[in-house]
Amino acid sequence: MSWVVWALIGGVGVLQLPLLVDLVLALVPGARGSVRRLTQRTVSVALIGIVAAVCIAAIAYYYIIFLPRVADTKMARLLHTTFITVVWLLTLDNYAHCCLIRPPPEDLKRRRVQGFDHYCPFTMNLVYQHNYRLFFQFLTLATTGMAYAAYVSWPPFFHCWVQPILGQPSGAVPACTEATHVSLVFVPALLLLSGVGALLACQLWLFAVNKTTADFFKDAHERGLYTAFFHRHPTKPTNKRTIRTRDSAHACVCHALTLASASSFVLLLLYCSLLGLQESQVVTL
Repeated sequence: MSWVVWALIGGVGVLQLPLLVDLVLALVPGARGSVRRLTQRTVSVALIGIVAAVCIAAIAYYYIIFLPRVADTKMARLLHTTFITVVWLLTLDNYAHCCLIRPPPEDLKRRRVQGFDHYCPFTMNLVYQHNYRLFFQFLTLATTGMAYAAYVSWPPFFHCWVQPILGQPSGAVPACTEATHVSLVFVPALLLLSGVGALLACQLWLFAVNKTTADFFKDAHERGLYTAFFHRHPTKPTNKRTIRTRDSAHACVCHALTLASASSFVLLLLYCSLLGLQESQVVTL
């Protein structure tokens, strides 16, 4: 199954391309004439397919391989499972609704989308007034999940790869003797954490200077990078703080249903774990 890990690393590398393109366009405004953003629909479909494949492989690896190694007791396994499952469900919920909530067709025709921030190739949708909060929550949850993935996958990577480089024997660590390739999962986890973490940091910075992503690119192109990064908009042409806390009634209802489902799932896990503990106590007695 080593090919799965290498496919994960390759897929994550491909997912970094849109971020690298945006980084070049932001830091080198003169490159706009020769470098274009990845906005084609076919490219977006391919990116979403890669995201789905990476997520499925990562979840399978976590529950089958990593969870038994990081959780020795039933309670520890319950806590790890509950945490990652709730984060996963909420991430999917925010991602799905960020895709579904779209600007009115009339606004698209007039090219006047209220509170426009940027086009996201991973959702094939515009991030604007009514779905920005979902996009921001998705980034926050994705960063949390990838930080946890990097934390879980770091010990085997350290034992199998870092220690030998430092001249220290890795020892009889199961991850190094049974399936060395599994320890490389830390690499794509770190890459994704770097990508989504950088996006989250950028959005927090833009929020601090009262700008959208579109405002930033415009300032970088017309006034230079210093103005784009450090000049705060004195006026409120898009009412940033209002935009980033608003949401449609439909999305609020869907959030409530998702939270209810996640809570029910957590309660079910707790109930099953309590039954398991009672059975183990009976067997011990």
